[in-house]
Amino acid sequence: MMNLARLRRSGSPLAQLAAALITMSCSNEQPTEPTVAVAVEAPVALSIVGCEGCRRDNFTAPGGTLLENHVSDGEGAPFTWVKTFGVSAYLDPAVIQNNAVGKTSSGFWRYITNALAADSIEIEVEVLGDIASQSDQYDIGIVLRNTDPGNGGFGGYTVFWSAYGDGRGAADAFITVDKPGANILYEENVPVPTPGTHTLGAAVLESGAINVYVDGVLTATVVDPAPLAPGNAGLNFGWTGSPPGLVWITTFAEGLHQVDSMTVTLQKDDAQLSPTELGSSGGSRDFNGQPVQTQIQLQVSVDSNGISLPDRDVLVSVVAVDSAGEGIDGPYGHIHRGAGGAQKPAGILSKSIVNTGPSKVGTVTYTAGPVSGPVILRAESQGAKAKVDTIQVGVLGLSPLAGRSSYVLVGKTTSHPNNHWGVPVMVTKLNSLADNFHAAFNRPLYYNDISLQLGGRFDVDQNWACCHDEHRAGRDLDLRTDGDTLQGGLTSDQRIFVWDEWELLGGEVHNERVKKDKVTPNLKNPHYHLRYRRSQ
Repeated sequence: MMNLARLRRSGSPLAQLAAALITMSCSNEQPTEPTVAVAVEAPVALSIVGCEGCRRDNFTAPGGTLLENHVSDGEGAPFTWVKTFGVSAYLDPAVIQNNAVGKTSSGFWRYITNALAADSIEIEVEVLGDIASQSDQYDIGIVLRNTDPGNGGFGGYTVFWSAYGDGRGAADAFITVDKPGANILYEENVPVPTPGTHTLGAAVLESGAINVYVDGVLTATVVDPAPLAPGNAGLNFGWTGSPPGLVWITTFAEGLHQVDSMTVTLQKDDAQLSPTELGSSGGSRDFNGQPVQTQIQLQVSVDSNGISLPDRDVLVSVVAVDSAGEGIDGPYGHIHRGAGGAQKPAGILSKSIVNTGPSKVGTVTYTAGPVSGPVILRAESQGAKAKVDTIQVGVLGLSPLAGRSSYVLVGKTTSHPNNHWGVPVMVTKLNSLADNFHAAFNRPLYYNDISLQLGGRFDVDQNWACCHDEHRAGRDLDLRTDGDTLQGGLTSDQRIFVWDEWELLGGEVHNERVKKDKVTPNLKNPHYHLRYRRSQ
């Protein structure tokens, strides 16, 4: 047996006509009214997308009324139906019986409303018997955005709900979404409709995505890369089988342009992350002796009207905020942009495209970069409103050297004006060192860079890279040792005092008065590098 639904879904009017002709050749039955009464239902709400500007037809008319002679009798402004297919004697037109519209013999029809700009439709369908056990085949369709009432009325999107019984092979049912020139945009099997009342609905969102609903449940979201312009709504009805027909449409409701409700959602841990590459500066553990957090898991999904969608691709990206400290990156201490056009590191995502899969949730890992500062996270999916969030990256808990008579703070620049922040224990030890030195020599020490207020890479060359490798976690300080004593230069005895005192306080001294060979004098910036790696 030829599959009429699949022939009809080839998309062309010729194929549609061929399907109808084949349907008629399968049956010599004469038009007969249904012998089972269709229950009169209350007007169905356009529940799938709301009801602003709705129009309805409850098909209340004398039995035998042709649909093209009927004026809608439901809520909203009245409209009429334009027959676009079903014009021949053997192609039975739409007939209203028992306050429902359908067919009294095998065939196929298509009607378009004269009302413009329907972007959402829901129909109520009454199934009067067990389709699965019969030889009948039904193709119930709704039309959106039809702008071509000619050409058989086959413009616009058509959402078909097709079902046939085991008398035509194995019982089956499926949903398809067709578009002129593109043929089938979507096809998926669904359960065969059981006797009773069912609903089929569809809505074109602002994004161009098409939501399809069966019995009020979102069945599919179909993304059309080239959405059609708004147009008219319509109905399709195809049936092959022996009278009486088992399927009738009891209510039609159409709504006007709808607000897109498909959005990307994102869940993440709100904890502030620590920048990477802190190990060399004693920052591999936080202030409580526990490992710092440099990664978080991000969970993304695509929701439509509150329902998460499976198998959706989500593009995820991160960009470091770089406003030269004039925006939300101001508190992080980098009052500059990258020298020479250098890009501020934003961290790394484990993948740039994540699919929501059958679980309807996709997971991606974000690893912080070496520079502290806010990072903008963006998740987007075709046809959906993007989600934007902010990830904070920085070393928490640093304290400033507040200033006292026993030391002088130096090294401040316009690019890094807050350069004396350290872990609390480091600040305490530096205060003790300076106080003890001042008591012994009646002069202050000159303290240069520790870390920026939220740590991370301290790029003295404003290029997001070099250098100050150990000035990232508030545990290292550069102490001026050479030059004029009035500007912080130390005598030999004073340098020895500082070295011994710092070790007594629990720290260690790296002599950068000489180069790495420990012999050649460092004439550029001679100093002591004071480290403190203990937790107390």
